[in-house]
This record gives sequence, C-alpha cells and structure tokens, in this order.
Amino acid sequence: MISCILIDDEQHCIEWLANIIGQTKLLKIEGTFTDPREALSWLAANKVDVVFTDIQMPDISGIDILKTYHGKVEFVVSSAYPQFAIEGFNYDVLDYLLKPISLLRLTKTIQKINDVFTLKNTPKQYLGSDGYFFVKTETKGKQIKINFEDITLIEGKLNYVAIHTGKSNILSLQNMKNIIEVLPKGKFIRVHASYIIPVKLVEKIEGNLLILKGINSPVPIGVTYKDKVIQELGVVK
Repeated sequence: MISCILIDDEQHCIEWLANIIGQTKLLKIEGTFTDPREALSWLAANKVDVVFTDIQMPDISGIDILKTYHGKVEFVVSSAYPQFAIEGFNYDVLDYLLKPISLLRLTKTIQKINDVFTLKNTPKQYLGSDGYFFVKTETKGKQIKINFEDITLIEGKLNYVAIHTGKSNILSLQNMKNIIEVLPKGKFIRVHASYIIPVKLVEKIEGNLLILKGINSPVPIGVTYKDKVIQELGVVK
C-alpha cells in the first residue's frame, strides 16, 4: 500500500482528507501534522511515498517542505490561491488541489497517485526494452502504445503530460519525473521543468533556446537544467 502523511495547519482539513483517503483503501496514512516543523522532524527520521501539504502555513510553508524533500518523495500540494500552482509544478508535484477541495477532485488525485506508483513498480523491461512504452490516458482502462522513435516533444502540464508524435498528441496522467525515468538514456533530455526533447531532433542552440527539427517554436532551456543540457549534447565551451 502507498504510504502518505498529511500536513495542514487547519485540523478540519486534515480530518476531511483523512476520511476520504481512508475510504479509498489505496493509501495508508502514516501521520498527520498541523505543525509543519513536526512534519519535517518526522520526515527526517521516516520514509513515506507521498506528502499531502498545504502551502500557506505559519513559520514554514509547503514550498519550504517541497524544496527540502524535492526528488525524495512525491508531493500533492493544496492552497486556496491558484497562483501557487506554477511554483508547485516546477517542483514536479503529482497534483495541485485548489481549496475548497471537492470530493470528486480528491478522488481523481488519489487514483492518479495509484496510477503513478503502479507505473513505478512495473518492471522497466516491459516499458521500454523493445523501443516503446505504454501510457495511461484519461479514459479509464485505456493505455496507448508509443514508439520512442515517434516522439518529437514531451510537454508537462499541471496534471498531465502531452506527448507529441508525428501523428498525434497524447495526453497522459503522469508527471515529467516518471516519464523521463522510462525513456532511454542518451536519447532524451529533460531541458526544462516543462519540456523533454529527443536529442536526435536538436538542430542548434540559440542562447537559452533549442531549435528542433519539425518543431515550429523554440524550446526554452531552464536555468537549473542548462549545465546538464550542455554536457549531454556535447557542446564545446
């Protein structure tokens, strides 16, 4: 079972989340915290799969927790303010919940978490050894086969990724971090929080922009990704 903790300075929000999560029987709640400092202490000594955290809290914000444990656990963040969604997305959060959170919206998030961890636990040889992988779509039970060679660009959105191919654009309920783990190393590079590109299509670099064959608009290189991009593309400084 997928383990999680809940962090929110409002006890009634924690109680509501815990009630819904408990009913689904897909996640196991390991702890709840109204004080983010206590949550950080717990995380320092314990392992968990997913952290549900509010953004605006006294002393320590949800963004502070994200920065501290980015890449170590998965996050679902919540806030009454939609402007925080962009910053959360830059840290590869699994989902962003806008308060007040509806039952339907939370249920979709829980299902998405289950889908993501199912993909993570699927042996990699069944995902890419033959030059393709399957992605889960928004339609329940529907998965689409995608050949690596057909991918022209992968674009991250808030709750899904758009995989562009020469034939179509496929929307999948995944996040960028999980997608890049499946793709063959050396053939694809994550160049920005929102973009993964196939190396074979890179024609030139213009400042902080990549020009790709067959793609009309330049793809930006993120500041935190630039050194790695330059290295992996073999650019001579």
